[in-house]
Amino acid sequence: RLITKADSLLKTIRSALDARNYKYQELDDAGIVFVSRREKASYSILFRADATLDWVVLVASYGSNVPAYRRVAVAEAASRVNMRMRLGNFELDFEDGELRCRVGIDVEGGVLSEKMVDNMLGAAIMTMERYHEAFMQVAFGGADPSAALCKAQ
Repeated sequence: RLITKADSLLKTIRSALDARNYKYQELDDAGIVFVSRREKASYSILFRADATLDWVVLVASYGSNVPAYRRVAVAEAASRVNMRMRLGNFELDFEDGELRCRVGIDVEGGVLSEKMVDNMLGAAIMTMERYHEAFMQVAFGGADPSAALCKAQ
C-alpha cells in the first residue's frame, strides 16, 4: 500500500490525539471520530483529511438536533456568532437540525503539526462550550437569539 498525503495528515492527527489520551475510531482512509466530554456537554468530533485538496477539517457537533420550528432562530444565532468568530464557523443543517462547528486548515505547501491539530480542536471546543447554553436556550427554550447571545459574551 502506498503512503498517501492523507495517511501523513491522519498520522499527525492520531499523534496529537494520542498525546492527549483521546480514544478515537478511524472511519475510513480519511476520517477519525471521537467524543469529547466537557463541562457543558459531550461533543462528537470528526477530523477529515482530504489529500487531493491538502485540507484538514474538524467538525464538532452538539449531538441534539434542533427542532424544525426553531431552525430559523438557531440559524440566526449561528450567523450572529459567526460574525464574532476569528477561526471556524457554526452551521446548521436545515434537513435534520444538526448544529455543528467547523474549523478547517489548508496545508498545501506546508506540513500539518500536532500544534495545528491542537489549535483546531481547542478553537472548536472552546467555541462550542462558550455558546452551548445560548444555542440550547434558542433551540429548546424559545429564547430570542440576540438576547440569548448577550449572556454568552
